[in-house]
Amino acid sequence: FRRVLFRSDERVTPRHKSVADWLLNPDDCPARYRISKNAAYKILLEYIVAKRSGGRRWKRDIYVIKDYSVTLRALKKYDQLYELLIDEEYQHACVESAFFTLYEALIEYVSNLYFLYEEDEDYAFDVYESKCFIDVFSKYRMKIYNSGLFIQLKKCGFADYLKENDDKDFGLEFELGELHFYYISLSYPQAAEQIKRIIKNHPPELMDVNPRSELKRMMMLVYRKLVEFGKLEEIGNSTIADARDADNKFEESLAYLTLSKVFCRELRKKECYDACDMAVKILSEKVEEDEDISTKIGDHLFLAEDLRVYADACIWLKDYDKAKDLLKRAEAIYVGYNQYDRYYPRFLYTSLFYNISAKDDLAEAENLIAQVKTLLEKTNDDYDKAQLSLLTALMLLKRAHGDAQIISDAKSYAVDAVNKNKKLAVPLERLEAQTLYNIAAQMLGEEKKYADRFNQYTDVWIDYVEQYFLGILQ
Repeated sequence: FRRVLFRSDERVTPRHKSVADWLLNPDDCPARYRISKNAAYKILLEYIVAKRSGGRRWKRDIYVIKDYSVTLRALKKYDQLYELLIDEEYQHACVESAFFTLYEALIEYVSNLYFLYEEDEDYAFDVYESKCFIDVFSKYRMKIYNSGLFIQLKKCGFADYLKENDDKDFGLEFELGELHFYYISLSYPQAAEQIKRIIKNHPPELMDVNPRSELKRMMMLVYRKLVEFGKLEEIGNSTIADARDADNKFEESLAYLTLSKVFCRELRKKECYDACDMAVKILSEKVEEDEDISTKIGDHLFLAEDLRVYADACIWLKDYDKAKDLLKRAEAIYVGYNQYDRYYPRFLYTSLFYNISAKDDLAEAENLIAQVKTLLEKTNDDYDKAQLSLLTALMLLKRAHGDAQIISDAKSYAVDAVNKNKKLAVPLERLEAQTLYNIAAQMLGEEKKYADRFNQYTDVWIDYVEQYFLGILQ
């Protein structure tokens, strides 16, 4: 063993990873040499508990900060893990520790919640009741929102908890976090109801500028999904003004970006491009100013999403060269970090939309469909899955050349997009999918199945979409 292990003070290190693998493998390693993981975790837990009871220096101990919850999960110490998740001093130490980034600390917290929820949902629900969780959820709601951890919280029964406790007053910041949660988990009607609840409990005119700016920005996002464009434009300028007063460039940029989506659907090209330019400019300035590296990376990755939205508008408005340039700029950001956020599938399917719209060769489009499908298999994001189904149907129709089977396959994808969007209660996307279905049906000599419209805003847009699709297919 002296030949394969290196000893220094109290530490023993294998000279090669294969030695450690062998010592931990119950099938290959004889019992007298084999290391018991269970026994090792018990020793580590004894060390951590002793360290924590020995004064405040434990906050500088990497084992206490990084391995405490891992050890409790390994030993299935559910009660102790529950106590750890409601321990304010410990959780704040993790968030502020040099051993964790804030993002890593939040991931660990939510992962522990999921572990408890799988054993017994009462553990998770009791955590939700704690002051520690309420503080973490309220204070770091934007980090949780941007990291996609709200989706993981949904898997931990958080939506069920909120439904059972909708009469409780958790305070404005928590209620704003709830609004983010409903939006990011694709529950748009619930998000609209949450907006009403917040306004009733906390009149915006009495709010400080920061939460008011945040609320209005979320109102814009929800109104966009529900195609309430009039309401959105009513608060657009005041949302931008509040964000400026709060010196919150992220909020200001996002307000412009949301306005650009509406201007695109109203075929107001110049205003759409102006709003996109402002969104990109403001967020680019913020990226330059960011000092915290994790914030800088997060903002820079969201800048890629700004560029993607801009490119999507250019594709719809048939400005394909501009769209190609914007997609290249977005791709450069992703490649530069070799890091891909929850918006990356949208970048890929917007690239797919560009390929279908602007190119005759569909080989790259088929490759993009495969990439997006692989990424989305790991998620529960039906919004993005519906968009992929729509674009797959469009690609099939473009390559069908009268082949009835391919057209029939395209119809099936269009129906999938219709059903998913109907379930999500997003009228604009549902109508786009219905329009493509009708086109496919007519190719087969069938009658149109759908004829409904939602409001005056969808009337103009869907007429345009129909002509756009027919132009691509011709």
